[in-house]
Amino acid sequence: MPSETRTEAEKKKFIKSIMVVLKEEDVVSLFIEKFSQEVERIVNKKFSQEVERIVNKKFDVYDKKIRTLEEQNKMLSDKIELAEQYSRRNNLRINGFETVNQDDAEKKVLRLFNEKLQLTTTQSEIDRCHAVGPVYDGKQALMVKFVNYKSRKSIAVMLLDPYTMESKLLWLSLSTTNPVRVS
Repeated sequence: MPSETRTEAEKKKFIKSIMVVLKEEDVVSLFIEKFSQEVERIVNKKFSQEVERIVNKKFDVYDKKIRTLEEQNKMLSDKIELAEQYSRRNNLRINGFETVNQDDAEKKVLRLFNEKLQLTTTQSEIDRCHAVGPVYDGKQALMVKFVNYKSRKSIAVMLLDPYTMESKLLWLSLSTTNPVRVS
């Protein structure tokens, strides 16, 4: 047992030496500074990790909301496009009229339908009629919106018949994007 006692004595001596060293101000302040730095580093690391976790969680929520809103936006845009396309189905764009005054547009169109095509189109069958686009070589396009699809279809069939229009050159667009030459 003397070796154990000696070890205990050594331990006590070592602790006393540490206490003497710790009593010195420089060592204590250095210890406190290093300890504070280490605690600050650990706290900052943990704080940063927690902030990053919270921010990532919020970003995930917002990313999901954004994806949902983008999908809804696409769906609504598609529905709007379908509705607009459906509303354009009663339209005819007829190109090749001599320059037209807005007030005379409907009269010129009715004259074309009734005199040239020999149809019995009335003013009540036309919802709106107006000039569209720029004037090229003194020629202009007219947009005609019919009250119903049947009226538009019967006139489009006549305009697409190449033998109907004698020598007058017109361009017809069934949709507002694909012109068809009618002569």
